Amino acid sequence: MLEMLLSWSRNGFPVGARLLSYASRLAYEARMVGCVGDIMVDNYSVASSDSGMRLLQSHVNGYFRFLNGRTKYHETIESSSRVEKELASKLVDNAFAAYKCFLMYSSTALFKGAEKSMLKLLFSDITSCSDWESKRLKCIFCCVYRHFSDLCIGEEGIMKLLLGRLDHSALVNMQMEIGLKNISIFGENTETIFHLIKSSLNWGCVEQHKFWGLIRSELSGSKVQVEKVILEFFYLNKLDENVSAIAVEGLLVLSNCCPPTPELVAAIMVLPNNVFQDFAPAVLTKWVVSNASMLFDSLAKFSEKVDSKNGNLVLHDSAEIIINRSAISWLLNYFNSYGSGTDISSNFSISMLCKKAM
Repeated sequence: MLEMLLSWSRNGFPVGARLLSYASRLAYEARMVGCVGDIMVDNYSVASSDSGMRLLQSHVNGYFRFLNGRTKYHETIESSSRVEKELASKLVDNAFAAYKCFLMYSSTALFKGAEKSMLKLLFSDITSCSDWESKRLKCIFCCVYRHFSDLCIGEEGIMKLLLGRLDHSALVNMQMEIGLKNISIFGENTETIFHLIKSSLNWGCVEQHKFWGLIRSELSGSKVQVEKVILEFFYLNKLDENVSAIAVEGLLVLSNCCPPTPELVAAIMVLPNNVFQDFAPAVLTKWVVSNASMLFDSLAKFSEKVDSKNGNLVLHDSAEIIINRSAISWLLNYFNSYGSGTDISSNFSISMLCKKAM
């Protein structure tokens, strides 16, 4: 079977794209009847007459024929009229495993010496599928990130293809998939995420806005060290305010969505003074409303580390600690309004921070 498929592929037939389309349609139909995904129902009827579910039914019938050693295609398999969720999920996973096996053999057997990697083949197959499919296009991308995370996470080419082919409605649904932890498209490597953000500065405005909708959905509820991403971005050489405006907007909303941890607060407090000067106070203002207790606990820890010159302080590559002047101005105004003798101000030295902002 494999040799036959490879032979067809050598002759220019889109075998890989068809296999990907087949597997993703199985996943789509299984999801529609609750056999995969988050709908927890024990059994579902998948009758061959059900509209739009014929491929899943045919695949299940073929599976039972194989198990029972049946050879006559026209023979009906009554036992498959009800499909257990676990079985359907297993068959979908196996379909993607078979496609991945084909990719692996194709990259070594068909394109030896042509520098065709599995990722390039996968990208080509996704592109072909996106030309054929419309109804299930979002499902294809979700399946790719779920079953080929080792190839796709943080990959710029697939990201741009996703942003270019999916409409806003499909992207919102992808954000929900991300929020449910069904898929990850960015991963937890801060260098990879920063590279994508930096590359996005050269994309169109629509693509950038779509991109930031996805990245906020994932990073706001992940273990990613957002503070590192923010510092790397703001300390870029020659950061152009016009070119980077959409990215800064995205980072602002992302920061507002994240809790004021000691590490993130420290990063906000040491942002450079030369660009987007209101970024730090805008984030602090949001945090003081949403989580004042955690914010000032984190500020107290930051103050202690600065005062003791603790090497564990999260900073960009710099020998000298310089506090953001706008952040200090915000703190002074806050304490002038609410009183410097309050509990929140007694835990850290505002005067010491002011000196560091000079």
